[in-house]
Amino acid sequence: MKKFLSLFALLAVNALVSGTDIVARSVITSVTVYPQSALVTREAVVQLRAGESTVSISDIVPEVDENSLKVAAGDAVRIYGAELKREQVITPVSGQRRSLEQDIEKLNDEKRRVSDAMKLIADEKRFIDTVILFAQRELPKEMNTKMPSGKELGDVYAYISNRLADYYARTFQQEIVMRDIDNKINVLRRTMQESTEGTALVKTSVEIPVYVERAGTYTLALTYQVKSAWWTPVYDVRVDFDTAKVELIAYGVVRQRTGESWSNVSISLSTAKPVTGGRMPYIAPFTLRPREVYVSQDKYRRSMPSAMKSAAPAPAAQTRAFAAKEAEELVAPPPPELSSSAENGIAMTYILNRKSVIDSDGTENKLPIFTENITGAFEYTAYPKAGPQAYLGSRLTNNARQLMPGRANIFLTGGYVGPSSLDGIGPGEGFDLYLGIDDNVKVRREQIEKKMDETFLGMTAATKKMNFKYKITIENYKAKPIKFKLYEPMPVSENDRIKVTLSEPNIAPTQKDWDDRKGVWQWDLTLAVKEKKEITYSFSVEYPREVIVDGL
Repeated sequence: MKKFLSLFALLAVNALVSGTDIVARSVITSVTVYPQSALVTREAVVQLRAGESTVSISDIVPEVDENSLKVAAGDAVRIYGAELKREQVITPVSGQRRSLEQDIEKLNDEKRRVSDAMKLIADEKRFIDTVILFAQRELPKEMNTKMPSGKELGDVYAYISNRLADYYARTFQQEIVMRDIDNKINVLRRTMQESTEGTALVKTSVEIPVYVERAGTYTLALTYQVKSAWWTPVYDVRVDFDTAKVELIAYGVVRQRTGESWSNVSISLSTAKPVTGGRMPYIAPFTLRPREVYVSQDKYRRSMPSAMKSAAPAPAAQTRAFAAKEAEELVAPPPPELSSSAENGIAMTYILNRKSVIDSDGTENKLPIFTENITGAFEYTAYPKAGPQAYLGSRLTNNARQLMPGRANIFLTGGYVGPSSLDGIGPGEGFDLYLGIDDNVKVRREQIEKKMDETFLGMTAATKKMNFKYKITIENYKAKPIKFKLYEPMPVSENDRIKVTLSEPNIAPTQKDWDDRKGVWQWDLTLAVKEKKEITYSFSVEYPREVIVDGL
């Protein structure tokens, strides 16, 4: 007996040493989230004996990209590969699910009983319809020979009315019962659908064959890529007008529906678009050739005269097939996508300092990335012809970090201004930030003169001449001086019969034809505290009497 036990123990030890499968428990330690996917890292601490072993890491989500599997374990562990295993597992059915199925069966029986009752009621309705049809046919015949008494007619009417009222009442009642049964069945079915009992689930695991020279405790790091995860940048821009300080806080809004929660993991956010596999695409030559246009046989025959059509033989099927094949070959394939880059060709990765918890339910998780203090200068702009608003803006310079395109929430001196957006902005690059309307800067545009001159030396002239004069007023009620850009379009003739004459304004514009926009004048102004500036200008438009000018 002792010899048998010794032999059994020896076999057991040999089985362990020779490398039986080791089912390892793993936890997610870090995740790199990309714009449309995520790279998950799981770590498993395993006890390995000297020699070869196969470590199985289970409870992996099924939507794993098999080509993205990577395993790391340090120099002491030799890794022979990683293989994804999938198997279907039928979950056991509990007593609760059987009870739900029985309840649904009972409700279906009740539904059948109500349906039969409604059929009987429908048969009674058909009988009533027969009585009505009989009365419509026979009563006129009897009235030709004998007029029915009022009591007889009343009895017929009362009979039909009572039967119809009873029919509609019972039908309505049965429909209510049927609706209640359907609602109960739907509730029970939804409860069954939410349960995974009795359903086929895919159990996914990764098998990793390894070799170690010495027995000991080792840590395996498995990484794989999954979809249904994404992130977008969001900014809070907090502007203090009095101190001229701008604080930009960048967040990453992360959502995921991968099927596994990320609990207390290190999160990295990347703008890159990862490509699985390490092989470079086929290098194709860059060839050019003139495009040849083929006319199909059918189109050629349609363009022929009718006499030639009848004489021309029908093309053979083989000729058509070769012509179609040649036409397909002449259509150039779309050029391959040679690069995968973020905005401005830069891929950024942000490693967040704090660990996070992100559930697999698609909810938004707003994670702070960085805070930057940005320098800039404030400036007001106005386009009085479109409206009397003064818009506060700031010309900022991005100091150091790459800013990705994303939506922004603008705050001015503690108050929320509204949503905006930022483009992709590189380090050292300037950009404009619009902060909304400021009611403490007043803008007003007035037409102070409009008259028409239609006479020349007391006689009706061949042309009309319209004279206009405008005044634009700007007032600064801020507690500090401001810079102001004013834009005003002047009339521009697009026809030689319409002549425009402009007079110089009392304050000369800084730029005419601003931004290559013909006729748009721009003023750069500085207003002290409580200062008011007025710009007046006038122009005349002369045109033939028979011409109607659009835009005046």
